[in-house]
Amino acid sequence: MGQHVLGLTAQQQALDAPAAVRGHDDQVARPFFGRPDDGIGHVVGLAHHGFGLHALGSCGFFDRFQAGYVYVGMDHFALPQDALAVAKRQGRLHRNFQGYSTQPDCDLIALGVSSIGSVGPTYSQNAKTLDEYYDLIDHGRLPVVRGLALSRDDLLRRAVIMALMCQGAVHFEAISHAYLIDFSRYFAPEMQALAPLQEQGMVEVDAAGIQVTAMGWYFVRAVAMVFDRHLQSDIHRTRFSKIL
Repeated sequence: MGQHVLGLTAQQQALDAPAAVRGHDDQVARPFFGRPDDGIGHVVGLAHHGFGLHALGSCGFFDRFQAGYVYVGMDHFALPQDALAVAKRQGRLHRNFQGYSTQPDCDLIALGVSSIGSVGPTYSQNAKTLDEYYDLIDHGRLPVVRGLALSRDDLLRRAVIMALMCQGAVHFEAISHAYLIDFSRYFAPEMQALAPLQEQGMVEVDAAGIQVTAMGWYFVRAVAMVFDRHLQSDIHRTRFSKIL
């Protein structure tokens, strides 16, 4: 599922940083790491190999700061008075699969071709072509062609990832009490995987929890990816297939 906030047309326009800056839109969202199939090694490697600033600068990142935008997170920029920037300052950011929001998590009903819905612990996607979409509706059926029911582990990991992406911090005790787990034991492999990020100054870890640093906030996607079990499985599977 891609994460698009302004839509394909607006995101394409946002690729031209000076144009977007001159227009002074209240919010700008754009992917500045390039390919959607980039793995965690590519993102984390920015800081490790010393070309993080070059990568950020080449995509117009600093142009937005010069134009008065503040960095909300995960490729989102907003003017200081925008509701999204205010929510960031006040620790009230929320996020769904479409991007950052000032609204708390709620059910999303999918309307239209290829739309994605989120109701309770489930995700669903509508038909991707008009013919199939209308055919299902004409036969009195919902135009849903696939869905996913989240497991308890999925819900737990989503809570951790959302805490990192929205508040930049995870409190072990709060997660442990909410999901009846021992955080350090349940996420032992993930905590070990965080060590390189901690060495690079992107996160601080102590007995109470995980805190994303000011520098780490620009790479918070890489931090959150550590806790995505499905993504890590895909990465390991890709590496294994390449070895074969």
